[in-house]
Amino acid sequence: MREPKVAVLILNWNRAKDTEECLNSIFQQSYSNYKIVLVDNGSTEKESLEIGKKYKNIVFIRSEENLGFAGGNNLGIRYALGEGYDYIFILNNDVILDRDCLLNLIKVGEYFNSAGIIGPAVYSYYEKNKIISTGGKIDWWRGKPLDKMEKIGFSLKPKVVEHLNGCGLLVKKEVFEKIGLLDEEYFLFYEETDFCVRARRKGYKVVFVPEAKLWHKISQSTGGTYTPMALYFGTRNRLLFMWKNGDFFSWIPFFLFIFPGSVFKNLWKFRNKKKEKKWFILGIIDFFRKRFGKGRWSEDSN
Repeated sequence: MREPKVAVLILNWNRAKDTEECLNSIFQQSYSNYKIVLVDNGSTEKESLEIGKKYKNIVFIRSEENLGFAGGNNLGIRYALGEGYDYIFILNNDVILDRDCLLNLIKVGEYFNSAGIIGPAVYSYYEKNKIISTGGKIDWWRGKPLDKMEKIGFSLKPKVVEHLNGCGLLVKKEVFEKIGLLDEEYFLFYEETDFCVRARRKGYKVVFVPEAKLWHKISQSTGGTYTPMALYFGTRNRLLFMWKNGDFFSWIPFFLFIFPGSVFKNLWKFRNKKKEKKWFILGIIDFFRKRFGKGRWSEDSN
């Protein structure tokens, strides 16, 4: 097997300790033909600003403002494409890789010409044997990616799926060249699902690789599922994803029945939580006002 050149792309935002733990797991990889590209996404903490000085063998790119998951990663993707890397491995900074993670992903990418996006089994950082994502299908009626959480020991064969968890995606350079970069209108949430959909529509396979493993801390940047940040971007971008990628047969049930039902459900759930209710409603309003990207969000909003 040839050894293609890989850019390992990590996005950091004010969590230097997580990033350094991630870096140390990459340094232990059995696959050696890679270069780490670390993008700092407008961090303000001192430790994050000094990572580039501490690790001399990595490429450090600094953004003065928080460009979101899509925008921050696109900085690194543009650099990697310009340098001629064959693959770009997009990683959350709160993951730890198994020693053979990258090697097992590369093997599948090289063996299957049609594989454009390849992803590992995602385990919980806090419960080492608990699987939290094996990729899955997209529920086009509800506008949500379905992440399977199943035991995979009985089958170690790669499997074609509709989407993969965005905390670890190995992407062939030709995919970016053909379909473009991550969509910055999302800023945060759904951009990786959108990317998988766009790749599949251009003929690429999205492949889950059980033998490749990583451990994810989950929601370190957003703080959880029901924080104001998660509610704002999750709500707005769910609508945006469906509008961009759905069709007539999914729009009717989603926009006329499913989403209105979830609005009533969430307004009841957050009836005594003013801040959560506010950002949930603002997410809906900003979709219809076409206020995308960062929208009205600021780091002080949480």
